[in-house]
Amino acid sequence: MLFLKQSTAVTVKIGPFLDSTDGNTQETALTIAQADVVLSKNGGTMAAKNDATSCTHDAKGVYGCPLNATDTGTLGKLQLFVHVTGALAVWQEYMVVTANAYDTFCSTDKFDVNVAEMSDIDFSATQKASINTEVDNALNTAVPASPTSDSINERVKTMDDAYTATRAGYLDNINQAGLLQLTATRAGYLDNLNSGVPLSATAVDNIWDDVVEGALTARHILRILLSANAGKLSGGGTTTLTFRDYADAKARITATVDASKNRTAITLDGT
Repeated sequence: MLFLKQSTAVTVKIGPFLDSTDGNTQETALTIAQADVVLSKNGGTMAAKNDATSCTHDAKGVYGCPLNATDTGTLGKLQLFVHVTGALAVWQEYMVVTANAYDTFCSTDKFDVNVAEMSDIDFSATQKASINTEVDNALNTAVPASPTSDSINERVKTMDDAYTATRAGYLDNINQAGLLQLTATRAGYLDNLNSGVPLSATAVDNIWDDVVEGALTARHILRILLSANAGKLSGGGTTTLTFRDYADAKARITATVDASKNRTAITLDGT
């Protein structure tokens, strides 16, 4: 399955178109108009492509088929079908992905990582010591002359009212525009920066919908594995085996096998 960038015009190659009589001769002079090319967007009803340009022959019975931003505007599977007089039917499947995902795989972009929620982070002693050192360095830069010693406590005492410290050496309520609140012990440990990192539902979905191989996401692969291990099977003893999904609503795996039951072709549907 090939990737297409969402809402972006592109010319895809379709074919080869072979003679409908002998199934071998390459058809190089077909007229493939807009109405001859039908699309199904993410499992939707098939309809003629929106781009009005006809397909043109390239080489060896393969034609260039222009698609516009409307044709590629829906995320998910895009199925293209063509059957014109004189040639066998041709079809191709694509996966329409976001611009960020496409450019990450095919160009120099990087996946956007948006941490929606972080709470209850429990730092190790090493991390706490490192943060404590950085805080000390920051305070040292902010107040270079007035402290009577290099300790954090002495430096905090010279800060503005935005910083409040106890004589025992605790840093309480360091608050910069409500963005930072730290509690540190005299020994330099930062405590109560929260522990644990629960992910939001959106973040979990983003993980499950991340592409693992080809166009298959982790969610697709899990569904396919469930079908193979727990779904209904039909076609036993024939050359075509079909594994259904758990709800028995669709075929997840369609496998063509030879006489030795070797798989010669596989069609997967994890949607």
